[in-house]
Amino acid sequence: MERRAKDHNTDLFRELGIKGRDEEAWGVIYSVYWGALVRFISMKFTAIDREDVEDIAVEAMIKLWLKREVVARHDIPKDWLFRCAKNDALDFLKKRERRKLEPLAESHEQVPDDSAALYHLEPDERTEAAKQAVARLPPETRKALRMKYLDGLGNQKIAKLLGKSAQTIANQLLTGMRKLQQWMDVKESMPKKDDSKKGNDE
Repeated sequence: MERRAKDHNTDLFRELGIKGRDEEAWGVIYSVYWGALVRFISMKFTAIDREDVEDIAVEAMIKLWLKREVVARHDIPKDWLFRCAKNDALDFLKKRERRKLEPLAESHEQVPDDSAALYHLEPDERTEAAKQAVARLPPETRKALRMKYLDGLGNQKIAKLLGKSAQTIANQLLTGMRKLQQWMDVKESMPKKDDSKKGNDE
């Protein structure tokens, strides 16, 4: 029985790499592993409070979606999710310590590192493409992303400030990340202006 359950869950993660089935698979994984992920982080990192633990769990789930095709190919994809949460928790503690030592440290505006398409562009193109992509987002989604990644606020805090539920904020962040990734992929695949003109002339 245990073997079958493990195989079933692995198959579920494998579906993350199949277009048309990835969203449903991610939703089921979210439901099945959310509680276990929160407990895992809480037990391993007792210095992190509940609200921040839930934020870390949400971030791990968002990263799972963004890297779904890669994770689907892992031997034990479930382990990737828990490793991701562990690493994010360690990063959270390091950042918290740095903030104590450098309270006035400057934060720079950027699209989160998980928008992989950004890395295929030159630095100037990357900045401009990111700005254009962010500007296309709905105002509420844009605001939630800025509060999260620029102001460094947790989902619970953002929810209170915007008068929404933490789940709504998590959904907005995921939607925003997905749209940014999609638009950046399109930007990357577009020919440069000079090349397109040359093709038209010929």
